[in-house]
Amino acid sequence: EGYAYNMSAPRYRATIHLTYYNRPSALNTLMEDSRKMAYQHSVRADAIRESLYEDSARRVYALLYRLSGDVASAVQFYATDSVSHFLRGALYFYVAPNADSLAPAVAFFDADMVHLLETLRWKSF
Repeated sequence: EGYAYNMSAPRYRATIHLTYYNRPSALNTLMEDSRKMAYQHSVRADAIRESLYEDSARRVYALLYRLSGDVASAVQFYATDSVSHFLRGALYFYVAPNADSLAPAVAFFDADMVHLLETLRWKSF
């Protein structure tokens, strides 16, 4: 069972939807589902770029999806320790998707999401 949390930014009419799984029974399925959710936007996306993040000292392995074009969700990611933790995030704006108009806000949230991945620390429950 996943735990959901939404980080809302009303000023930008944006939300980062986060879902966390502790001790997931099907880690490969969660990673594949994350990939499918990102690529569901390929109908509207001009391109989808994938960036790997790996910090073996902190046991953080992540994949960041950057979607360009007039898409509903321009940045998505998942992070895992490959055993006990899985975190997925997706940025959504609650306005009509227009890549040119949203570019400054997308860049702002993209930087925040990269910072989250680069500083993520897992805790045991």
